Amino acid sequence: MDRIDIQVDDREVQVALGRARQRLANTRPLMAGIASLMLETVEDAFDQERDPTTGAPWPRLSRRTIEQRSKAKKWPGRILQASGQLAVSVSSTHNDTSATVSTNKVYARIHQFGGPAGRGHKARLPERPYLGLGSRDKTAIVEQVEKHISLTG
Repeated sequence: MDRIDIQVDDREVQVALGRARQRLANTRPLMAGIASLMLETVEDAFDQERDPTTGAPWPRLSRRTIEQRSKAKKWPGRILQASGQLAVSVSSTHNDTSATVSTNKVYARIHQFGGPAGRGHKARLPERPYLGLGSRDKTAIVEQVEKHISLTG
């Protein structure tokens, strides 16, 4: 019986597959990049006083808040930054499977989502979102993922 042997030198393919396996097995650098992007988005929200998801400007401060800040010599001032503590409290973390931005300030939630506040919850704070991702951010994350899994990058 006749026999035909075909040998294929697939070293390049095997090397490329090995690189792909390594990149997919180690996503920590990818998550670090995403966490950094998310933190930058929060910083931009505070700088621009805008919702990072929609780009809409935050509601203006109430007349009463402006008066209180003026008395305390904190006016003119920036929205959500009477002391600057909220903005500087936001930090990023990451691991192999996730990227996170968060704050340890208990009052952060009321500013993000709005709601009743103050003594007896008589005042109502408008939402002024500073956490979130806009379409550009999402595109940048997709680009980071594509670059991470790219065999040439």
